[in-house]
This record gives sequence, structure tokens and C-alpha cells, in this order.
Amino acid sequence: MSKQLSTDFYQALEAVKFELELRRCSKRTIYLYERHTIRFIHAVSKPLCQISQQDILLYLHELVNRDLSSDYINQVRAALRIFFRTGLRKPLDESMLPRVRKETILPAVLSQEEIKHIFSFIRNPRYKVILYICYSSGLRIAEVLNLQVRDIDSKNMQIFVRKSKNLKDRYTLLSPNCLNILRQYWKLYRPEGPYLFPGASPEKPMTRQGIQNAFHKAVLKSGIQKDACIHTLRHSFATHLYEAGTPLLTIQSLLGHANIQTTSLYTHLSRKHLQGVKSPADSFGGDFNVL
Repeated sequence: MSKQLSTDFYQALEAVKFELELRRCSKRTIYLYERHTIRFIHAVSKPLCQISQQDILLYLHELVNRDLSSDYINQVRAALRIFFRTGLRKPLDESMLPRVRKETILPAVLSQEEIKHIFSFIRNPRYKVILYICYSSGLRIAEVLNLQVRDIDSKNMQIFVRKSKNLKDRYTLLSPNCLNILRQYWKLYRPEGPYLFPGASPEKPMTRQGIQNAFHKAVLKSGIQKDACIHTLRHSFATHLYEAGTPLLTIQSLLGHANIQTTSLYTHLSRKHLQGVKSPADSFGGDFNVL
């Protein structure tokens, strides 16, 4: 069994990795698919030649029973589908592996005061600059970490985002405050190499683990009772723009959404439209009593 895992299994995994690279999937997607597949192999504890589609179905059913999110389960499903077809070279009946229905859960949104409060607990100056850009420009954490020095266009007050989640380039906002903070950062660090936020090697960007941990700890210290992560800053950016009257099409362009339906989520996250709305029951006046 261990020999199969070290040879047959990793050969199958390499075949999957090769196909994902051909599809131009991100390094993070490839990494996550690999982790999902390894967990599955440990769970079924069978030689590769004995693994069946039924094993995948039972494994996904177990994840559903553990009350994991539909996004997570569907990602596992996608990883195991390609592993079964490409890695194991076995036929797959797609109808037997239905997608898990997506639940409608609105993501958390932070107010500007809450964001300031959380930022006050971030001690690392580089982390604070990165998080500020996430909110100020509505960028994903991976997009900020992959920014190059040449992507900051101070003349036109724009940030160039290269080949993000959907492999499309775009421009987003560079606010005057953000530019000022970036200039402070530049004087302090003077990063070498192409990346604005280099990692241990100047030729590679910083990894996300440290900043994710720092943000999580800052949220806990702030006492804010919301399920907030770094991506919440992007949701907050879009929601605050919408509340300020920015057209949805403009927000879609800034966020890099391929579909306007994705952007329309922020019309549901905003609660400003509820302010001042009167319930029809108010017409009862004082005529209605419980007793």
C-alpha cells in the first residue's frame, strides 16, 4: 500500500497536475486539488486499482454530513473527478456525482469604523499596507501579493492587476491615501526585485499564511463578532461603493467579475435601502393591542 502511494499515486497526481497546468489553473488551485486528493486516498485506504466511483460518492456524502460548505465540497468533487479520469484513467459517470446545491449565505461586511479598529491591532507595517490595499482597491489577497512595482500607476491613479482569478488583466482604483501609504512603505523597505511585497527571495512574492494569521488574530482582539477574513475587506469595498451610489457595472469592472450576477450580490449585502422604510403595520397606529 505504501509503495503504491509513493509511486503509482504520485504518478497519477503528476498527470493531474499536468492537465491543470494546461488549463492554466492557478498554483493555489493545483495545491488545493492535491491536498483534497491526498485526504481522500487516506480516507478510503485502498489500493488505487480498487478505488471506484462509489468510493468518491461515499466520501462526498461524509463531507455533507460533516456540514461543510457547499463551495468546499464542490471543490473536493472537482478535484476527485479529474483525479479519477486523468490520474486513474477510469471512466466516470458524471450523473452519479451531482454538485452539492449552493446555500445562500451572505458574506460578512465590515463598516469603515470596524475596519479601522481591526487595522489598529496589526503590528507588522507590511501587513498593514497589504490589508489597506485589499480594502482601498478591492483586491484579492493573492492579487495584492502578486503586484509588481510597475503596476502602480501614480500618474493615472490606477493599479494594474495582471491575470487574476479569471486570467484577465484589469485596472482598479489607486486612492490618494493609498498612494501616500505606498510611498511611506517604499521609503521604509525599498523592496528589491520586481514584486512590491517580496518573500524570502526577491524574485518571488510573499506568501499569504503570515498575513492571514495576523488578520485573524486582529479580528479576535478587536472583539468584533463577525465571521471576517481578509476577503471580507473586498466585500466591504464593493458594498461601500454601492452604498455611495457607484453603478454596478463600474463595481463589476473594478472587481474583475466576469458576470454582473456575481456583482449583484452587493445589492443584498447593503442594508441602506431598508433605512426609512415603513412597515404597512404602522398604519394601525395605536389601535392594535396585544391584550
